[in-house]
Amino acid sequence: MSDPSAGPHPLVRDRLLAALQHLRRGEVDAADRLLVAALQLAPRDHVALHLSGTVALQRGNRAEAIRLIGDAVEVAPGLAAAHCDLGYALTVDGQ
Repeated sequence: MSDPSAGPHPLVRDRLLAALQHLRRGEVDAADRLLVAALQLAPRDHVALHLSGTVALQRGNRAEAIRLIGDAVEVAPGLAAAHCDLGYALTVDGQ
């Protein structure tokens, strides 16, 4: 088992960085493909979960956004941005 304090695997990190670049340019589909690939490599990576949730929310898939961002909060409970985004997703969903 790897040490979680060591950070993400280099392949996961590379996909996350590329996904962020695509998101900054508004290229949601390209970012989503990279995030799916990152989650295949590391299904509990809190950054990949959080970003995938924000992509789902942008696409109007509120249930998926809540699930993904909720998983990010579960994995990394100290991640304030994920708590904020989860609250927003729940509000948009009417919960």
